[in-house]
Amino acid sequence: MMREGAARAALPLLGALILGAPAGAETLEQAYGLGATPPQPEVWLKLGADMSVRARLLDAQGGLAQTARPGEKLHLALEFRAAEGAADRALDLTCAARFYDAEGTASAYQGAAVPCYHGRLADGAADFQPIDFTFVFVNDAEDPLGTAAVVATVRDRATGRGRELAPTYRLGR
Repeated sequence: MMREGAARAALPLLGALILGAPAGAETLEQAYGLGATPPQPEVWLKLGADMSVRARLLDAQGGLAQTARPGEKLHLALEFRAAEGAADRALDLTCAARFYDAEGTASAYQGAAVPCYHGRLADGAADFQPIDFTFVFVNDAEDPLGTAAVVATVRDRATGRGRELAPTYRLGR
């Protein structure tokens, strides 16, 4: 898998396990639901008590991307929503993304955290508010078939809280 214009390289499995696997997971495959695991193109998690973040993998038509083929363009969409009754406050988000193929190999592209939303929590009070973070990617023909993940990290600099969200899709032919 490549982000457009980015080169592909493998991380040694041991380094990936130490640096990339969430706490409690033995392998990246288990941590992110890679390989033979059914895809989950939408993930929604709390980022503290006052808000949630959602990550969705979308196809070219804007629908959830359960599956993709090599050469097909996919897009990661990030959004936030304020919890009901949450007090308004400043919101200063940063976002980053990385990719793991079905075998747990990381793409050479490991995006650094960039500012992606500066505003108010109340902006997301009525509905999900889009986060200004663009991550569009295309799978290569050499990528292994199976479930792959885009791991998005969203951090609120105002509170210091952050979460990793890992929506997945199945690469097929």
